[in-house]
Amino acid sequence: MIGICLLCWSTLAQTEEPPFEWDPGFSSPGTSLSIDVEPTIGPAGSMFEMSIKSTGFVEAASTLTLWQREGGEYYRFEPTLSAEGVVQLLPGTDSMFLGGYIRGQAYDIALVDEATNRRAQAKFTPFPITAIGSGECKASAEVQTKSGLLWLITLSGFESGEDVTITSIFKAGIFKKETLTDNIVASETGEISFPILFPKQSRGNAAVMAQGSAGCSVTLDYAIGKSALNAK
Repeated sequence: MIGICLLCWSTLAQTEEPPFEWDPGFSSPGTSLSIDVEPTIGPAGSMFEMSIKSTGFVEAASTLTLWQREGGEYYRFEPTLSAEGVVQLLPGTDSMFLGGYIRGQAYDIALVDEATNRRAQAKFTPFPITAIGSGECKASAEVQTKSGLLWLITLSGFESGEDVTITSIFKAGIFKKETLTDNIVASETGEISFPILFPKQSRGNAAVMAQGSAGCSVTLDYAIGKSALNAK
């Protein structure tokens, strides 16, 4: 089961494409957005009480929208702000709950003032899938669909322009194993990001191995499909 924001979905307004390029690390000058989380335990297992705090936005603005990205889908809300800058999806409600999130699933949001185009974004992953390599390089996997079949792999910590050999392995049971290898050049910031889409009905374990020409290597293991949705 894919996780949900329990209060968010009860106030869902509409699904549409945002009028800006999604960038989880972006903040307009003078703005910020943060997600404060407190772990708690609910009837369905692990849950998180969450509050979204902002700076640089006008409390009484009627042009505020909160966007949430869930894989390739985007959801648009019309929030209000408290005097302290807390984003409220229901007036007077400073917190909400996240429940049932699987490993690698992120709560990814953007607060936008449509009158001024000021925007701040934030992301929280309750159970991140990460690996640290032999040097400075790292790897992470983020699920992009409710089926658990589309993943975004991010590699970082390589040198600018470094040649990186990437091997993707899919293991479905004892006898079936698929391997793909490719060479990719790291960006100016030493990062590489790419999606992996698995066939329908796939389940089991997958791995990504990255070997940089400068010596750093990293291996990341993760479950896919129903194996990811049912993982504890």
